Amino acid sequence: MNLSNLILPKIFNFGNVFDMNSKSVAVVIISLIVLVSGGLILFFNSQSNNKSTNELASSESSLVEDRISEPNKPNSSTLPNDPNNEDQSVVLQVAEDSNNDKEGSQFTDGTYKEEGTYRIPRGADEEIVVNLTLEDDIVTDLSVELFATEGQSLIHQNNFRKGFNADELIGKNLEEISLSRVTGASLSTAAFNKAISSIQSQAM
Repeated sequence: MNLSNLILPKIFNFGNVFDMNSKSVAVVIISLIVLVSGGLILFFNSQSNNKSTNELASSESSLVEDRISEPNKPNSSTLPNDPNNEDQSVVLQVAEDSNNDKEGSQFTDGTYKEEGTYRIPRGADEEIVVNLTLEDDIVTDLSVELFATEGQSLIHQNNFRKGFNADELIGKNLEEISLSRVTGASLSTAAFNKAISSIQSQAM
C-alpha cells in the first residue's frame, strides 16, 4: 500500500475540520459581539429613560409642594363689591383731614389779654396791655391799651401809639408777631413784645 495514499486524505480531512471549526468560532464571536452591543445599547437607553422619568417626577413633586405651601390669596378682581366701602373712605378721609388741621395748629383759638410792664429811668413802673384774637394761629384782631399819664412815659407811649399800626399785624401768624423799636419808644416796644410772648405761652 502506498503511504502517501494513507496520509494525504487524513491531512485534507483535518484541514476541512479546522476550517469548519474556525468558521464556527468566528460566528460565535460575532454573535457575542452583537449580543453585548445590543445589551449595552438597551442598558444605556434604560438609564436615560429612568433619568428623564425621575426628573419629571421631581419637577411635578416640587410644583405640588409649592402649591400646597403657598397660602391662598384672595383675588382682588373676585372680591365682592361692598357698597359701603366708598362711604367709609369718605368718612375716614374727612376725619383724617380734621385731625391734620388740629395737629397743624400750634395755638388754641380764642381771645387773649396780657400786659407787658417796664420800668422807666426814674424808677416808676409802666405797662402796656395787648388784646388779641386768634384763629388757626392767625391774628384776627389786635389792640393795645396805654396807661401813662405824665412825664417822659406819656411822651414815649404817645410816640408808640402814633407808630403802632395794628392792621399791619392782623392776618399774620402769632409766632411771627414781634416789633422792633417803634418811633423811638424802645421800652414801650419791649413791653408789647413781652405781652405777645405771654399770649403765645398761654395759647400753647
